[in-house]
Amino acid sequence: NVAIHACQNSGDWKTAFDLLQQMQASTAELDTITCSSAIRACDAVGRWREALELLGSMPRRQVEANTVSYNTAINACRSGGAWAAGLQLVDDMATAGVERTPTTYSTVMSACSNANEWQQALCIFGEMA
Repeated sequence: NVAIHACQNSGDWKTAFDLLQQMQASTAELDTITCSSAIRACDAVGRWREALELLGSMPRRQVEANTVSYNTAINACRSGGAWAAGLQLVDDMATAGVERTPTTYSTVMSACSNANEWQQALCIFGEMA
């Protein structure tokens, strides 16, 4: 966890990715915090596709994604201009029974507004009410 957290802080997504692979290949147990830190490392450098890949790999790694995992991936989508992927993650959260917070909604609305998708942002706003 400490090594992945250091990668998160430095934005070294590639090393974080590699460490997760090594941990999974060994007897080290992965957890939600470790995977979320790796997603945050991707977010820090705008690697939204890799953030989504990590989030998507969590069930295969037998790790449960939580609100922080999803919100971090949504923020990576916002940073990368991938508003539609962010919207999909909000839907995925509902399907998975993961709590959607005000941070979830504000981040995805920001992604939509950054892409001039005001109608989508308004639809999300309507969901919050």
